[in-house]
Amino acid sequence: MKKVGFILGIAIVIVAVFIFLNKLYYPSLPIENLSAKEAIDKLKESESKIAEIAVEGDSIWYITRNEQWYNDC
Repeated sequence: MKKVGFILGIAIVIVAVFIFLNKLYYPSLPIENLSAKEAIDKLKESESKIAEIAVEGDSIWYITRNEQWYNDC
């Protein structure tokens, strides 16, 4: 029984690392053929607070850098 628990624990850790590294915890984008990880990578490459991530038809999609501040109220 301990062996099954250990294997299950290892599997959960592997899945969690996979989700974290591939940024799967971000919501899906309304843009086809672009993942959240790719959009974030484009923003990281940009030196400004806003980066163009896709052009679909007559729409241009942008992503912005946002600093989140939390209050301990």
